[in-house]
Amino acid sequence: MVRLVIVEGSVRWHHGQTLAAGQVVEFKVWAELVRQSMGGLHLFLPLRDLGIDGVVHRLADGIYLPVQVKGRTSLTAAGQVHITVTASSLTDDRALMVAALVDSDQLGRFVLVVDEATFRSLAVHDVVEGREYLTAAFALHEGGPSRWAPYLVARESLAERFGVAQAMACLLYTSPSPRDRQ
Repeated sequence: MVRLVIVEGSVRWHHGQTLAAGQVVEFKVWAELVRQSMGGLHLFLPLRDLGIDGVVHRLADGIYLPVQVKGRTSLTAAGQVHITVTASSLTDDRALMVAALVDSDQLGRFVLVVDEATFRSLAVHDVVEGREYLTAAFALHEGGPSRWAPYLVARESLAERFGVAQAMACLLYTSPSPRDRQ
């Protein structure tokens, strides 16, 4: 018998619940991509997490994009999102890393979207007890002197970063008109 416990009130994540918070961020990213692409992107989620959280299939050109999602539920005192990963968890230089803040019930205003090779080159490197960690710290606004600024995408433009706007425009341009099909 399965018992369900209903929790009321606002949800606050604590250290022991980081896996659940990570899944919330992932599904918010997937939901934005599906909503914004209007069918232009299909998502595939692995049965086991081996460094890639999902694969995005762009239907317009058949490209498959491996994606790693990282998220936080709060900002630092300096108003930044800090993302820290072990260097060994970056398994594919071409994979896209998507890092976001979950702000209440949605993603933050800006999302970091960068390939793993670039993340590795721009991140701060630290070694702790023999393990290498990579950290990115970024504010949630456009522009500025941050090394991460070129990779920040407005939440509402997330699917465009995955090539959907261009791909959908190409589909619209090359589709025959109803008159041409007769």
